[in-house]
Amino acid sequence: MVFTNKEHSIINKFPEKNLLVLGDILVDKYIMGEATRVSPEAPVIVVHVNKERYIPGGAANVANNISSLGAKVSLCGVVGSDIVGKRFLHDLKNLNINPNKIITDRTRNTIVKTRVLASHQQLVRFDYEDKKAISEETEKRILSSVRKDISNFDAIVVSDYEKGFVTPNLIQNLIALSKKTNKLLICGPKPNSIKFYEGSDVISLNRSEALKASELLGYSSQSIDQIGTFLIKKLKLKAALITLSEKGMMLVQSNKKVQIPACAKEVFDVTGAGDTVLATFSLAVAAGADFETAARLANKAAGIVVGKLGTATVKLEELLDS
Repeated sequence: MVFTNKEHSIINKFPEKNLLVLGDILVDKYIMGEATRVSPEAPVIVVHVNKERYIPGGAANVANNISSLGAKVSLCGVVGSDIVGKRFLHDLKNLNINPNKIITDRTRNTIVKTRVLASHQQLVRFDYEDKKAISEETEKRILSSVRKDISNFDAIVVSDYEKGFVTPNLIQNLIALSKKTNKLLICGPKPNSIKFYEGSDVISLNRSEALKASELLGYSSQSIDQIGTFLIKKLKLKAALITLSEKGMMLVQSNKKVQIPACAKEVFDVTGAGDTVLATFSLAVAAGADFETAARLANKAAGIVVGKLGTATVKLEELLDS
């Protein structure tokens, strides 16, 4: 991959920036080992476990990518008062992610996705989820905290995994607040709640999400550029970034559409690639990049992360050396 002088200039500004990420906090647990034999108890594989890892997922993975790229980042979300939640908060300190806006809710469990891998192959995944919407009291605490410190941030990022954190009232208040304070709001929404994102600045979706979102808003088409155009008009956006797997991504703005080819050398695991795109694009825009330059940098970062196993991040050095 070759970087232009403009891209280099933007990347060099990453350490100067400070972003706020809000959204559903997930913990990705990996149980890794070797598949040694078939169980005598049932026709299932026996995995001899030799390692376990806990990795920030969801909105926490977006924040982790921003931190790995050298910027300052604060994470706002909800965890439970369980052991996993406590461990998660402790681990954030080592990742240079500010946890001050994370709320511990004793009525919820921390969301954990446990993957069992043998010889780099995923055998099964267990999801421990609590998807009920956060309470009105929690909403008020979050909005009060964001209002208090919003002047400290260069951009606001929302990562919605439909696990109950991003309520209609919360996102609509964040949109109003971002406009009032002239802060760029970049969102990774889910189709079922797409109508509540009207008025945000940029949304990032994958192809299937974009198709479903447009259908839910009353528009049906298989053309991604037409869907992108529809979404930015319908939702009053500045841009829509749509990832297209092996075909790269498409950036749609009111005055132009740009398709950016994929640049991955080898796709090993796409887990969390959308988080990397959202993080890199948001950070680049915060550093002064136009949307197209930011999208190209995000595409290059995604090309690196899909070559790694599991939920992963891109480090600033990796991006520069790529």
